[in-house]
Amino acid sequence: AEGELARYGIPAPDRTEEYFEKEWIRSLFSAAVEQLRVQYAAHGKHVHFRLFQRYDLDDALPRPTYAELAREFAVAPTDVTNHLAAARREFRRITLELLRETTASEAEFRREARSLLGHSPQ
Repeated sequence: AEGELARYGIPAPDRTEEYFEKEWIRSLFSAAVEQLRVQYAAHGKHVHFRLFQRYDLDDALPRPTYAELAREFAVAPTDVTNHLAAARREFRRITLELLRETTASEAEFRREARSLLGHSPQ
């Protein structure tokens, strides 16, 4: 059985819970990113989402500066700051909404939110 699990990328039984926890988090965040993308596309905020994607989601190192992003997207540096702040707030809101839908109680919701985001939701 362990060989079958390993073939599909699932770790040994003593690490299975950790594996599924990481996959659940990845799935939750992926769903939140997709909802944000769809929402921003529906409102014509493609640049806003691309800024969020380039700065917060891309794995490229070194991370671009706000000034570099402003040049790349032909916007003012203050727009980069404002668009990123708004996208992060909306991403957090969507993430918490999805989390609330998947938890059984308020206590579980708060515990998971604290674990995922570092503090309890307001």
